Amino acid sequence: MAAAGELASGAVAGDGAAASTAVQPPLPFRHTPGYHALVLALGVWVAVMASFVLHLPDPWWAGISAWMIGQAGQDRKAMLDKASMRFAGTIIGCILGFEIGGRLIGFGPLAVALVMSVVFWFATRKRFTSPHSYAWLVACLTFAMSVLGAVGNPADLAAFVVARGMEITVGILGTTLVVLLLAPPARPPGPQNAVKAPPGSVQAMEIEHVAIISAVTAPAIIGLVILLDLPSAMQIFVSSIAVTDRSLGTMQTKALQRLIGCVLGGVPGIVLALLLPGHLFPWSLALFTGMFLFTFLHQGDPKTSYFGTQAGIAFLMGLITGSGPPTSIGPVLERVIGIMLGVAILLLVTIVLKPLLAGRIRAGRHVVVETERA
Repeated sequence: MAAAGELASGAVAGDGAAASTAVQPPLPFRHTPGYHALVLALGVWVAVMASFVLHLPDPWWAGISAWMIGQAGQDRKAMLDKASMRFAGTIIGCILGFEIGGRLIGFGPLAVALVMSVVFWFATRKRFTSPHSYAWLVACLTFAMSVLGAVGNPADLAAFVVARGMEITVGILGTTLVVLLLAPPARPPGPQNAVKAPPGSVQAMEIEHVAIISAVTAPAIIGLVILLDLPSAMQIFVSSIAVTDRSLGTMQTKALQRLIGCVLGGVPGIVLALLLPGHLFPWSLALFTGMFLFTFLHQGDPKTSYFGTQAGIAFLMGLITGSGPPTSIGPVLERVIGIMLGVAILLLVTIVLKPLLAGRIRAGRHVVVETERA
């Protein structure tokens, strides 16, 4: 009987081991960061190649869109949610930018600055209080680009808005299709995160302060671009919007990380653009390798992952100069300089306004403490 029991026990153990083996993914490598980096690099490459085939004027936007959508990782639902929000934000920003930008033609920079200031204030508040934060961010970015396109070249406003919308859409579709085809099956869901509570009074005040900084930054950029003839005004605006954060301290940290990431990715991108003019295969290999490495950096320590994100963006803007392999690095240098100027102007505005805003936050915290004591 004992022997029979041991035999039965062994059979159960064997069945359990077999079952355990059966539930393992057929390719464990597909769940590793290395595999995700390969898939994301391929998605970016597909998006850029598609934009080349379609002869889109600024294919780096397709690459950046693919790169940002892929940051959701191997979670297909998270990626689809992010893709849908980026698409919705793009369409809304393009439509509003076309309508409002067209009406601003001929009104001069003061009217443009006023409109941009109001939109930046409103969109920043919604970005940090809405569950669709990413959609608000993309809508604000696209709106700013469309309005600047209207002011800079009114005759081509419709073509510009359509092209920018197509570039971003191609990037979304490229990386989404690649991830859906190659990403591993979803793992069983882990513990669900608690629903975020609405911001308290101090947090709400800090969000309002960030919105104020954004509202002041918009006319500051327009004034400095006109006064100093700064290059790449569009990229300056985009960079300043992207760096904003709900916390002033975090925003300053992100700004510094964006500057470092810009150098980390932009320098090799520009160097490779110089070394590989007109050669599609080695250029494609450089693009794929760079995105693979920067994905690894992004997936590393959360404290430094933003370096990888910004380095990947700068690398794409440095390596991609037009609708094909690079032939000149002049536009590249202007775009990379635009990233750095956008961060610098936002930091300058933050430094000037922070002492005034910090006093309000201290007063708000004092009120909260006194209320709790009462």
